[in-house]
Amino acid sequence: MSEISVSVSFKIGYRCDYGFRVAITGSPTELSSWKLFRPLNLEFGNTQWAITLSLPKTTFELEYKYLIIDDGGNAIRWEEGQNRKLNLCSFADSTIEIRDFWHGKKHGNDFVYSTAAFRDVIFRNVPDTNLQSFDLNISDDLKQIKFCIWQQQIDQNFDLFITGGTREIGNWDLTKSTKMRRFLSTDGKTIHWEGIIKIPIENIPFEYKYVAICSKTNKILWEDGGNRYFDIDRQPLAAARSLFIINDQGFINPVPWRGVGVAIPVFSLRSSDSVGSGEFPDIKKFVDWSLESGLHLIQILPVNDTRVHGSWWDSYPYSSLSVYALHPIYLGLFELHNQLKELGGIPKNLLEDIHFQQKNLEIEDGKFCPLKYEETLNFKIAITKKIWQFYQPKFENSSATAKIVLDYQKFCTDESEWLLPYSVFCALKEKFNTPYFDQWPKYNTITFKEVEELSGKESDIYSNFSFNCFIQFCLFEQLNDAANYAASKRVVLKGDLPIGVDPLSVDVWINPHLFRKQVSVGAPPDAFSDDGQNWGFPAYDWEAMQREDYHWWRERLRIMAKFFHAFRIDHILGFFRIWEISRSCVGGLIGRFNPSIPIWKHEIEDLGWWDINRLINPYIRLYHFQKEFPQNYQQIISLFFDEYEKFCFKFKDFCNTEIKLSEAIDNATVISNKDETKNKLIGFMRNVILIVDEEDLSNNKFYPRIKLFNTDSYHSLPDFLKKSLYDLYISYFYQRQDAEWRAKAMQKLPMMMTTTDMLVCGEDLGMIPDCVQGVLDELSLLGLRVQRMPKEETLLYDLPYTYSYLTVCTPSVHDTSTLRGWWEEDKTGTQTFYNSFLNRSGTAPTFCEADIVKQILQSHFDSQSMLTIICLQDFFALTSTLRLSNPNDERINIPAIRHHYWRYRMQLTIEELLENHGYLATDIKSMIVQSKRIANF
Repeated sequence: MSEISVSVSFKIGYRCDYGFRVAITGSPTELSSWKLFRPLNLEFGNTQWAITLSLPKTTFELEYKYLIIDDGGNAIRWEEGQNRKLNLCSFADSTIEIRDFWHGKKHGNDFVYSTAAFRDVIFRNVPDTNLQSFDLNISDDLKQIKFCIWQQQIDQNFDLFITGGTREIGNWDLTKSTKMRRFLSTDGKTIHWEGIIKIPIENIPFEYKYVAICSKTNKILWEDGGNRYFDIDRQPLAAARSLFIINDQGFINPVPWRGVGVAIPVFSLRSSDSVGSGEFPDIKKFVDWSLESGLHLIQILPVNDTRVHGSWWDSYPYSSLSVYALHPIYLGLFELHNQLKELGGIPKNLLEDIHFQQKNLEIEDGKFCPLKYEETLNFKIAITKKIWQFYQPKFENSSATAKIVLDYQKFCTDESEWLLPYSVFCALKEKFNTPYFDQWPKYNTITFKEVEELSGKESDIYSNFSFNCFIQFCLFEQLNDAANYAASKRVVLKGDLPIGVDPLSVDVWINPHLFRKQVSVGAPPDAFSDDGQNWGFPAYDWEAMQREDYHWWRERLRIMAKFFHAFRIDHILGFFRIWEISRSCVGGLIGRFNPSIPIWKHEIEDLGWWDINRLINPYIRLYHFQKEFPQNYQQIISLFFDEYEKFCFKFKDFCNTEIKLSEAIDNATVISNKDETKNKLIGFMRNVILIVDEEDLSNNKFYPRIKLFNTDSYHSLPDFLKKSLYDLYISYFYQRQDAEWRAKAMQKLPMMMTTTDMLVCGEDLGMIPDCVQGVLDELSLLGLRVQRMPKEETLLYDLPYTYSYLTVCTPSVHDTSTLRGWWEEDKTGTQTFYNSFLNRSGTAPTFCEADIVKQILQSHFDSQSMLTIICLQDFFALTSTLRLSNPNDERINIPAIRHHYWRYRMQLTIEELLENHGYLATDIKSMIVQSKRIANF
């Protein structure tokens, strides 16, 4: 008796270049068993590549994939995505034709819509559980066609139908069309839709189309483009019992999804349960307000632990003590009481203490106050330690059955790779009473084996070690609960990935080989700071990270993905090149890009100039002192300078760097105005043309000092040299680096985007290389547009209607003043904006009133940007009852101030906002509706 077989035809449309062809390989022997040296070649005919195989029914399930091969049979390109799968166990004695659509690399909208932000939140779908099956008992006169379409951009309120020019799918009558069912793909990440029809051969061919219909509103959305077409070969399929599987290209949505979000740091939130700071549980209440306002996303600042110095300096959220650990200031104490209820809750006396301190930390002079960072943090640490000491025996009981205890023990095991070093580091920092681990008498360098030893119960730091494990567990549970709540309400929680880590961080301590501690990173002069920024972070050793397959970065993203469905890459330009500054510098002006092709010594000599010292040393002459210090220039000279030629000066050795000079001035008792003197003399030190490469022992590499045209050193040069140096400057900053910078970005960013399926947005502000936009486009990565920081240097302000789709647009960010603050701080710019961009006549009003705010926000809503994200303070500016009288009190950060106190908090609780100020939510929602930013799906 012959074995029952199934005839399977594989067909796929793909346009190959000459000399290349489509092949197929897969799991059964008939598909070459994935042996790349002999894939099966498809034959080309009638616009498609095809092959027919006879497969034994015992195959049950086959997996396969298409690839492109050259004339030599070498695999040139594979299609993207998971392997295709087909179950054959029910298809005995049948002829199956599979028509596939090439799974290319998702790009543009398709890629973005496949991210977790859309798949799991915005287009959150509940798939059907039972797959549709072919009817194998029908006559050969009827053909069965299963239409399959992969589509993320259809949410649970919409159903997908197929209709077309035959009665089996309604003859274009939607009331008679075929409803499709949604299913989850085998990888668990993609929704696809299926629908089966039975059709007599005389009704083939036919045209068809997919249409989405809202089950709540009956809104109808036809897919874009021309009609699709189905036909069959008349022989032999006309006579056989034939089954067709059509894996179609995705639904072509005519109107891309556009949404609105709100930006607010967690510490800025305020609820009736907050104790001194916004807390992770407050996010849930803020989600409710966002829903009322028609918002789709909440963007927050980094929430990692930043407790480096033990002062309000640590309010700066971008200088991480750990890139994995969460900040204890965000612990919700009343929520902790709920978490511990299984064990009895927080003891009554401690709970009373929390209630008492809440008033002191939230209220000052009878009204809500800004963040009291040190007081709040110290109280939360102290009270949580008492709670831990009370419950520690129960949490460390190996026989415990309470769920929270088991969850804690599992957390400590699962997260041990980072949790153990972090908790040991925090305990040692407290033991030795300094964050400067290089000054510790022991363990200033450490191995993971030593970390494990220090984490044992016999260790003298075990008490503090275990406490840090406990508080991280509580924080992770609370943020995870808030994130799940947001997702359940279809609100995306968007996190923030800082570009650097603090040099005194646990990451540098445990992984010193991953960092270049001899330099500091920052940003060159830009709209945020005229003198550049020196963040103090160590530079990454990207080569060392690459050798470890970027494990440190992948772990960062794994942790972030526990809580966020989207994230912002802080200073994404740093993944192309980073601004490096010598550790001897105070500010960020005297830096250089790394990587970068330098200006070589011979290039200077080729200009006809051999005095390199003139270009690399500060140009200081007598007239500089007489101009800046007319009353005491002789005193300044005698204190800090040597005269090496008549009227030519250099700094004394004890003060010949910015750091040493700053310290010398601080220690000079005869100097009265120290800050003014410091600024002027550091300006003298920066009066150079070229910067020396300190790591180049041959002294052949130099870098142009940014903004060298503003220096007196440059203006004092011969004209021929000024022109030549100008050309070298332009070459260095705008021409010779682009290919290198693009290559570096394409090593790093794709790694990040393949590690996670979160939606990725890049903060691409500042001095932007030409290659950046091309990389963002290629990777389908959203860029940022801030109206007052246009990408085109010739523009004063952007016009939001010119923004492209894959962007995030906003009128202000946490590093800028608010809309109201900007309006009042730049009267000339305000007047131009008022007349030319708002198209209003006359004199601009002194203050940015609600109608002006509304017009500016509406123009951003009306843009084509995928996301418009507005700072909460700018939403509050829509009404006079919610804005603070002084807009500077609503500002979050001033980048030009290195140690700025980040302390803005909402001036009312979220509950009050919901209960007493519903008109604001109504106004916001009406603006969103007017802009048609209500999602089609």
